[in-house]
Amino acid sequence: MSSIPPGQPYSATPATGNAAQKVNGPAIGLMITAGVGAAFQVIVLLLNILNAGAGAATGGQEGMITMLSGGVGIVFNIIGLIVAVVVFLGAMKMKALQSYNFAMAASILAMIPCVSPCCLAGLPIGIWAIVMLVKPEVKAAFR
Repeated sequence: MSSIPPGQPYSATPATGNAAQKVNGPAIGLMITAGVGAAFQVIVLLLNILNAGAGAATGGQEGMITMLSGGVGIVFNIIGLIVAVVVFLGAMKMKALQSYNFAMAASILAMIPCVSPCCLAGLPIGIWAIVMLVKPEVKAAFR
């Protein structure tokens, strides 16, 4: 008879289970942040493609807003979408306790203003994720 509780994977050890609990919250937070950021980037990308972005809304009078619409805006939206996907994939790896470096990189990316999928939520959730990732028992669970 096995001593493994029902619903727990066979390969999980108590230390791994504890680490999985610690990274679960930040990983889900990063996934939500990336999802919101990706949705925002897709909406703004579509508006830029349809030439209905911020520059069109102001009549093209504002220099910075005009610059961030059209072709340059589309490039920034695509970069933002790629960053959101990277943060989401890194969060999935973190939740599964795989690829420590990728999970750490995703956490750092989430904290960078103007690159983060969701600037306001990315900073605190990224900090929370890094605080959990540097704990020795969590770091050891990735090996």
